[in-house]
Amino acid sequence: MSSLTAIFGSSEEKEQDSDKLMDVYWNRAELKKEFAGMRNEQFRLQDKIKQQEGATARLQQKLDHLQNLLIDAEFSHNVVVFYQLRGLGYQCESKLAKFVEQLKRQREQKRHHTLLSDWHEGLREESKQVEL
Repeated sequence: MSSLTAIFGSSEEKEQDSDKLMDVYWNRAELKKEFAGMRNEQFRLQDKIKQQEGATARLQQKLDHLQNLLIDAEFSHNVVVFYQLRGLGYQCESKLAKFVEQLKRQREQKRHHTLLSDWHEGLREESKQVEL
């Protein structure tokens, strides 16, 4: 019997080995899950990098195109005139807004003055009637 326990081990040793084996199995499963998650994260980040590289390439193409356009003297003069006219338009717009505000204030003052003069006129007539 002792030779059999030496070959197969005791039930206590089998139980300890079984527990160790289960621990190793669960650790392996957890590591596999972690690895799969890290791999998915890696793929997601690689896709994000590719998207950013594409966006950067498109912006670089736009920049190159604009630089090529500005090399052309006639086009660059047109651009300068465009921005000057746009600035002039903004100035005119702000002056018109100020003028509109000024007209509104004048209209309100005129209305107020008219109401005030009507009220004073009413007071004068009432005072005349009281004096009589």
